[in-house]
Amino acid sequence: TRFYPFHQNQNKTARIFTASASVQKLIWMPVDWKQRFPKFAKDLLSYLRIGTNLNDDAPDALTGSVECRQPPK
Repeated sequence: TRFYPFHQNQNKTARIFTASASVQKLIWMPVDWKQRFPKFAKDLLSYLRIGTNLNDDAPDALTGSVECRQPPK
């Protein structure tokens, strides 16, 4: 396994929106993920593309995991 450090300097909201299709395609959750991780599920499912998001850590974490799957530039 190789680790490639990277610095994220793009707008977080733009990154989340841009990667949303890849996140939906590549991330698989356990059947009971909403019960096992209720805060994560609430933050993820209540994220708005436009508007105020109090908690964007869940979508940002999934976006980051998808971005890290890309080969280094």
